[in-house]
Amino acid sequence: MAVVVMLVNYLHDLAVAVFFVASLAALFLEREAAGQGCGPAGQGCGPAVHAVCRRLLRVACAAFAVVLAGGVVRTVTFREYEWMEAAGRGQVSALVVKHVILASLAAAALAACVRVRSRLREGGKGRSG
Repeated sequence: MAVVVMLVNYLHDLAVAVFFVASLAALFLEREAAGQGCGPAGQGCGPAVHAVCRRLLRVACAAFAVVLAGGVVRTVTFREYEWMEAAGRGQVSALVVKHVILASLAAAALAACVRVRSRLREGGKGRSG
């Protein structure tokens, strides 16, 4: 069980990074396409850009689900598998700092996902197929 918890812990932190990078990649791609006449006015950014942005958002959503699921596992098993008596209160301070950083990245990623999704919906209204 300890090895499974350790793997979940690594996946949880990695999923935050994947969530952040996929969200920003979708945002940057959509913004770049919008700068070239492909914005939400329905001019059409091309099916390829639209498809890539949608796939990046799916990856981001899957990573976010892993973040949430992994967070539950980490919370339930923290005392048994992660708490080190030798680290004591210093460990708690380090975890608070780590989670502030990771939560900030996740919040930025969530904002990027929402923005890209809404712009893709706006841009898709004037398109066929």
